[in-house]
Amino acid sequence: MPEKTMEEETYSLIFSSLKHPIRRKILRMLTHNPLAFSEMLNALSMDSGHLSYHLDQLDELVSHTNNGKYTLSSIGIAAVKLMHGVEDYSPPPSPSSSTGVFDVLAKTSIIGIILALLAASLFLTGFIQSAGGERSEIPNIAVTIPPNQTYTYNLTILYNEDGPLLERVTDGSYLRERRPLIQTLTLWEEGAFAFFFTFQETFSTQMRIYDSSGTVMDDRGILGQGGTQAGIGTWAITQSGTYRVEIENTGAQEITGIIDLHITWDLYMKPYYGYGIAGLILVSLYPTLMVVKQILSKAS
Repeated sequence: MPEKTMEEETYSLIFSSLKHPIRRKILRMLTHNPLAFSEMLNALSMDSGHLSYHLDQLDELVSHTNNGKYTLSSIGIAAVKLMHGVEDYSPPPSPSSSTGVFDVLAKTSIIGIILALLAASLFLTGFIQSAGGERSEIPNIAVTIPPNQTYTYNLTILYNEDGPLLERVTDGSYLRERRPLIQTLTLWEEGAFAFFFTFQETFSTQMRIYDSSGTVMDDRGILGQGGTQAGIGTWAITQSGTYRVEIENTGAQEITGIIDLHITWDLYMKPYYGYGIAGLILVSLYPTLMVVKQILSKAS
């Protein structure tokens, strides 16, 4: 008989014999010592016909000794080992529903904490607070502009590390020397100027603003009633040079009035920038650790 066929028949014999609890009990009884038919009959509390039937079914799993007792054959010993292996096996406990809910809540809490820390960190890195500044005002500059004529005012700003820091005002110009603008990651200055004017007569004007390089920053027509104040915006002072304001009288009559010049240097800071960066670093640790874990698990 081919070896493969014998192996299959042996497995079939073992499995069919182990299906019945009485036969499994007989095999257990014969594990330690050979037993006589009468000894098994008394231990099992059954009639002799049933015992004989089960012994016949065990067939090649048991054998007779010279003194007439029953003992395990080599196949029977293998069957008992298989039976013990099955009985000793305990499947891993399946996670309970409460454990599953706890895991979901734990993961959700971790994600919530990470998102909250991310939002707080982004807020801290972008939070800007005013840290003071300087204000200069040159009020009541008298102007008279005939028809089709242009009034010019020059605002000269010189950023200078060394002194002396001068300030000079005339009817048509303003000169100011000051230290350069502070520009760091968490502390910076912004310079700006604005003009406000009030004409006594109804006016029709064309306003033009030039930056320190001579480029037009603004060019607009402005109309108004006598005695009303008008403004021509706020412009940044980014570098040294002369910023020029031109007011052209496009009306048919002379206009008179006053101009007010406002200059500001505002200082701003990000007081919690470092804390925000530290928070972003902490937030990045979690996905980084997850990636490292995946790499290590694949490597192993």
